[in-house]
Amino acid sequence: MKTLVLFLVLASTVVQAADRFDVGTEVSFENLNFVHNRGAHGLNDQETLEWQGLLDYQKNETEVYLKPRLKVNFIDSSRNRYIPNEAFIKQGLGSVNVNAGLFLKPQGVSAFFQPTNVLNRRDFEDLFYNPEYLGELMVGASYQKNFFGFELQILPWFQETPLPENDTRFALQNDFGFLTYSKSDNQARLSSYLESVGLFAKASYEWGALDVQGLYYHGPERDPAYFLTTDSSGALRIKPFYYTVDVLGLNSTYTWKDFLFRMELAYKNTARSKFVSHNLAGQRSSVTPSSYFQMVPGLEYTKMIFDQHQATLILEYYFEDNEEIILQEYRPFKNDLFAGILYQFNDRFQNQLSVGVIKDLKNQEVLARASWSVQFYKNFLFELEGMVLRRDPNTQKPFSFFDNNSSIRAKLSYKAVKSFLDINKP
Repeated sequence: MKTLVLFLVLASTVVQAADRFDVGTEVSFENLNFVHNRGAHGLNDQETLEWQGLLDYQKNETEVYLKPRLKVNFIDSSRNRYIPNEAFIKQGLGSVNVNAGLFLKPQGVSAFFQPTNVLNRRDFEDLFYNPEYLGELMVGASYQKNFFGFELQILPWFQETPLPENDTRFALQNDFGFLTYSKSDNQARLSSYLESVGLFAKASYEWGALDVQGLYYHGPERDPAYFLTTDSSGALRIKPFYYTVDVLGLNSTYTWKDFLFRMELAYKNTARSKFVSHNLAGQRSSVTPSSYFQMVPGLEYTKMIFDQHQATLILEYYFEDNEEIILQEYRPFKNDLFAGILYQFNDRFQNQLSVGVIKDLKNQEVLARASWSVQFYKNFLFELEGMVLRRDPNTQKPFSFFDNNSSIRAKLSYKAVKSFLDINKP
């Protein structure tokens, strides 16, 4: 009892000293239903309950930020998540800020696919087609002076990327000759600690309507590659492994009247990666991805309609110079066109409608998504999303690798944040 009282007194003293203190909570329930090929899988639909809290303490140039998280999947317990994506401390020193903790640091400027977003892993186990980013441990500093900024981050702790299990719709299973393989139960670890450390640097400059960012990353690629091996029973397995990559990236945006022009460039060099081959007799060629270049030019056009509604048209092209679909070069969006529209009603219910289509220009693959959201009562938000996939039976590209995963998703959430400003003042 004394310990509890002491903790409450200490917490009250800390809060009273704050310049700003935010407390919040967000609770959501999501139901995901797949339409086709249901009988071929052990696990199909997903039902997820998630809670996230918020504690944001600011005093002078110090900020302590924590978003505790509890995510429970009622159908597949392997998708439960307990580790927060954001939990960090920042300290300002004039124009310099130092930081340490778990961060989400998105880097791209494109609307749908960002090749320069190299810092955070993606949760492929939870949702393969639209995975959320996971928090990474980072220690670093940033500098901002007028229109120029510079940031340096060290990622000292590497974590494996969650991948789909073999009893799900997104199982990594296929044929190799006359044999069928499935994903190994574990992933190949990096051979040394130094290989697992990531280094990231970014410089940015704003010049009127032009915003330019240049970045460099050296460290393990967050999305794994794969090699074939056999397990103790002699079954053929595909095993994930990680390799070293050097990334040079450029992000730029330019605003002109109602138009926003975007460009995202990334060159990913794998020359410093160690040699890895299939662990099979007679299969000794490298399975480490070769170096490649990605480019995403984009355009947004925004127009007010009926003096209140706002419509935004989005066009983007996804390009990669390596169009091979062999195992080590197995990546989506190598020659694709994206077109979408976001329509905001700006009414008291915050109705919002979005539609997007991705077309592979080399085959028949088409991915279409439509979503609607409405804030129907105070802080309650309802979202409904449908995804329709047209596969190409003559290709083994990522969207056609799996069965038809057209789906319907519904999500109900509640979010509330309470801010206390200058609470130490009468």
